[in-house]
Amino acid sequence: IPFGAGPPLHVHDEQEDSFFVLEGVLTLQIGDELVELGPGDFGSVPPGIAHTFTNANPEQPPVRAVNVMTPGGFDGYLREMMSRTAPPDQAEMDALGRRHGVTWVGPTIAGRLGLA
Repeated sequence: IPFGAGPPLHVHDEQEDSFFVLEGVLTLQIGDELVELGPGDFGSVPPGIAHTFTNANPEQPPVRAVNVMTPGGFDGYLREMMSRTAPPDQAEMDALGRRHGVTWVGPTIAGRLGLA
């Protein structure tokens, strides 16, 4: 995860979103709280809870983490996003999210903290 990268604040209808950090420090936002996870740390966000993540340190190389979504199925969203030839506008993002059980509810951490 490069500096400042990460999705907007969002909620999954069904998936629990879990992170295991391999290298670097991952900043995880759960609701309004920011938590830093370092190598060996594990964080998990249950369905229905707003969350996002980023590498908030410009001096750090990309964070390496394992991201597990349970139950499965969110890969359909990722496939659909990766098959696009142009970035979607907000209406397309909302429709894509509805098809795959995710609702966008706020800005990225980079946007929230003015990291861009």
